[in-house]
Amino acid sequence: MSTFLRGFEAATTLRPRAVIAVLLLVTIGLAGLASHNELEVDLTAFSGGDSAVEVAMDRVREDVGDPTAIVQVILDVGVGNDVLSPDGFAAVAAAEQLVIDTLGEAIRTDGDGRPEVLSLRRAVEGAMAQQGLDPTTFDAAQLGVAAAGAVATNPQLAGLVSDDLDVTAGSARATVVLVPLDEALSEADRTEAAQRLQDAFAQDAGGVPSDVEVTVYSTGLFIAAQQDATQSELPLLLGLALLVVLAILWLGYRSVFDVLIAFAGLLLTVVWTFGLAALLGPAFLGWIGPLSQIVVIVPVLLVGLGVDFAVHLTARYREQRATGQPPAAAAGRALHTVGAALVLATAATAIGFGTTVSAPVQILADFGVIVAVGVVCAFTIMALLVPAARVVKDRDDEQTHEAASPHEQRSARWTQVPAQLANRTPWAGLVGAGVLVALSLLAATALEIEFDRDDFVTEGSDIADVLANQAELFGGGVTEATFVVIDGELTSPELATALDQAQAAAADIDGVRSIGGNPQITTQRAPDGTSAVVQLRTTAGDAGADRVRDELQTAFAPVVTAGADITVTSEPLVIAEMSSDLATFQTQAIAVTLAVVLLLLTGHYGLVRRRPLLGVFAMLPAMISASLVLGTMWLLGISFNMITALMTAIAIGIGVPYGIHIVNRFLEVLDDGDDDAIARTLRGMGGAMVGSALTTLGAFVVLAFSELPPIRSLGLLGGVSISYALLAAVLVQPGALVLWARWHHQRAPDHDDRGDERDLALAPEAAATGR
Repeated sequence: MSTFLRGFEAATTLRPRAVIAVLLLVTIGLAGLASHNELEVDLTAFSGGDSAVEVAMDRVREDVGDPTAIVQVILDVGVGNDVLSPDGFAAVAAAEQLVIDTLGEAIRTDGDGRPEVLSLRRAVEGAMAQQGLDPTTFDAAQLGVAAAGAVATNPQLAGLVSDDLDVTAGSARATVVLVPLDEALSEADRTEAAQRLQDAFAQDAGGVPSDVEVTVYSTGLFIAAQQDATQSELPLLLGLALLVVLAILWLGYRSVFDVLIAFAGLLLTVVWTFGLAALLGPAFLGWIGPLSQIVVIVPVLLVGLGVDFAVHLTARYREQRATGQPPAAAAGRALHTVGAALVLATAATAIGFGTTVSAPVQILADFGVIVAVGVVCAFTIMALLVPAARVVKDRDDEQTHEAASPHEQRSARWTQVPAQLANRTPWAGLVGAGVLVALSLLAATALEIEFDRDDFVTEGSDIADVLANQAELFGGGVTEATFVVIDGELTSPELATALDQAQAAAADIDGVRSIGGNPQITTQRAPDGTSAVVQLRTTAGDAGADRVRDELQTAFAPVVTAGADITVTSEPLVIAEMSSDLATFQTQAIAVTLAVVLLLLTGHYGLVRRRPLLGVFAMLPAMISASLVLGTMWLLGISFNMITALMTAIAIGIGVPYGIHIVNRFLEVLDDGDDDAIARTLRGMGGAMVGSALTTLGAFVVLAFSELPPIRSLGLLGGVSISYALLAAVLVQPGALVLWARWHHQRAPDHDDRGDERDLALAPEAAATGR
């Protein structure tokens, strides 16, 4: 590490302008790469693809059709009106014609080359025509009764009418026209077709009366809306985070130059990170997947973590200049002292995030890799830019001494209290923290696992209104369905009887949609009689998918008893399985992350200081923060999901640097033989730690402005985590270091080499004086 830092020192003090020029050139190159990043917001695209549920879902897409290839056109005539009437059918016919005229060959066709547009109007009028009846001669009552009768006898048609269907009166408020697109079309082409249709209805209703509300929806439109939300939020949140951090830095340093250097370093960090993400991504090396929704978090997180490097380097540089050291010497001293802690903190933080590479969900594995790369970029940039820029600025003014910043001046006062507590009652903080950690871990066992894709829809957006409209009219997504894939000899009488019993039992499950008392259940059998797919229209959404699956497995138990194999699958179940796997992984990841980082820190302090126990003390803020965050989630009723699962990695990433800075400064003070080591440690580090905590906190608070609820929760928990880590670093960790130093002082009072821990002030008589 010393050789590494000496190289940085030589470059920044001897050739500072060249260092700055190289940083700018690399940034320009990586900025060009960053434009090649791809964005994917369909969460099912990040699944592993090899589980039984996912394999079964692939079979369903092949046998039944891909639900993502369907465009829905919902016609709502309003409360108190009837779509199952001659006027309603006329509106539907006009909408169908506009669909055909707009999409043309993009629509899937039947064997005769006719568009396979599915609507209740077409089905009813087709059935009448087969019976030799002319639907135009029917009055409203007759047509309504005929339509209601068709719905009651055909579960497939039941999915095309709103939940308020009155079978007796033959009336309903809304209907939906399903437009299956050619499955040979790419996802981009499907989305473009849906957008084209949406624009067509917005510009020209094509004869649909103005009092009929027409809504166009597809999976592609849903994903496009998420992409737009992500792309629009990213620059907004990053800009706000930078402004907040700059304001806090100005209040702390009152130096335009220091603020601008930190600002420049943060911008370079974001550019480098996204440039390297593109290099690692599908466009080049293919080591990680495309960016996802949580890319919104990455720049804000890097701003929070990266500014920590700038704050500590600047604070130590100014401290050295205040003692009269010239710029080059002050920069070198900052790199050798704080720089060493930052190298260790960078390695520990990068490892903490890097352990997510084994996550069962690619979205999180890639997130960990990108943040780990970003942390290394942040250290590299700040460790070169901050000292180089200060040497360039101050070289011609070597006689001017730096004044202590407001943070540093105030820290001399407030740090007296935790220093006295550590000296007088060092066990108090440890015992109190231990109790809180135990209670938090106990509460964490009661955390619920919930995940709903609708949470990633921007509140108040057009797509949110569409989803709300679907829920109001149809009880949920129009095309939402749960499938039971059956493999067995379906020609056997026993199995056929069991299947009938299972479908009857399934009809009573809450979440299985029924119209007029008729469950929407259809069965599609393979020609050879060895398999079948039972399709149930459901309204449980992502949140209720697990419950519906469990009840369906119970309902289809007779089918299993009769000798067949069943697999319950659906798009929501794929998401639910990802969340469940994630919860299992997270428990393991916490243990693995803590173990790996602990091994790194104990190994470092064991090798450098022959005191491996210091590695445990350096981990205290991170371990306490990560534990208390879980308890806080339970207390606030925040569920465990794909986003909040990131909190433990973030808590460790935030907490570890605090612990390392305190331990390293404490050892440095001990080496100087100071009378009151812990007090001087807190005085020296207090201002920088508070400044770092406030800037990181400010960056996370910005996430509260996100329009996505999970991101807002992450911002709240991130702020809580920072607060816990800072409190643990100043109230708990000092007591542990005091006890450790006293133990070594009593054990080997006359030992005086590099591993010596002299602690005159930490002896009981010094504690009694409150020094």
